[in-house]
Amino acid sequence: MKQAIHFGIERAKSAGHWLKRKMEPRGAVLLYHRVANESFDPQLLCVSPGNFASHLEKLRKWARPIRLKDMTADIGRGRLPRKAVALTFDDGYADNLAHAKPLLMKYDMPATFFVTAGYIGRDREFWWDELERLLLGPNTLPQTLSLRVGGENLRWDLGKSARYGHGAFRRRRAWHVLEKKDPTPRHAAYRFLQPRLLRLPDPDIQKILRRLRKIAQTGPSARPSHRCLTAEETIQLKADGAFEVGSHTLSHPFLSSLEDAAQREEIQGAKLRLEAILNHPVSSFSYPYGSPSSYTSQTVSRVKESGLARACANIQAPVSPGVDIFRLPRMIVRNWDGDEFAGRLKSFLR
Repeated sequence: MKQAIHFGIERAKSAGHWLKRKMEPRGAVLLYHRVANESFDPQLLCVSPGNFASHLEKLRKWARPIRLKDMTADIGRGRLPRKAVALTFDDGYADNLAHAKPLLMKYDMPATFFVTAGYIGRDREFWWDELERLLLGPNTLPQTLSLRVGGENLRWDLGKSARYGHGAFRRRRAWHVLEKKDPTPRHAAYRFLQPRLLRLPDPDIQKILRRLRKIAQTGPSARPSHRCLTAEETIQLKADGAFEVGSHTLSHPFLSSLEDAAQREEIQGAKLRLEAILNHPVSSFSYPYGSPSSYTSQTVSRVKESGLARACANIQAPVSPGVDIFRLPRMIVRNWDGDEFAGRLKSFLR
């Protein structure tokens, strides 16, 4: 009898917790990277301007768009508005200013742009874009591609794909990393290298890219379509009360792979550099890559010590009262049309 009563009490408690979770207001922090029409997007970072406009139209009709700092203030007060949505952009691509900001202004939507401070004004692409250009773009590589990565000697037999012309590139430009098969050995090499490079220190990544550039007989200049913001463009991005520029470190490292002093420099150094450019305090941060393994509790401590007030991760979950504002989960957005975007967001917030 006592066991039955105890079981009944526990079931009632469990039901109560479930009901409380269902009744709690839920919001979302949306994660974008680029707003651009790119025919080849292996990392699925781009949302076309047309689809982005459709997303904003759906948000205006269905959700409650708010600034990220207002969302975290509401979380702190324990009264997050229902359907609250904050828009964020990671990395600091120039198309954030050219394409995203005009549409955000048209639809009266606030947003936070997390900028990789060390790339501002530099004529070089992010390493993942350059890796894509060198391995998957039209060029000629040796039949056997040899690279040393993380102390390991690696080799790929490229076969016929060693000579990779514009026709071959166009035929395979729909490929992306979520595809199960690799159409050529080049794609297999890219798929193998990308997750390994992201854990390396930036000097090691740049050494590998220099080796690839030498093999491909090409230079490091950024494609206009893939370049990062300049200092002046970063200022223009912020030049409106609805828009915030946040920090995304100096070099976009896998922070958990760095020693404590290097983490501190990446976090504090980026904040100071952005503040010098903007002549304005920087209070928001986004962890590069943002997966649970990409940062540690020590990283979070360094973010707090730097005077930052909130930090976004790349953990797929809604926000609700009680969430850790230094580990804010987000919903990554792909190049969906408006209806698919709205359906996914509504399901996400259930």
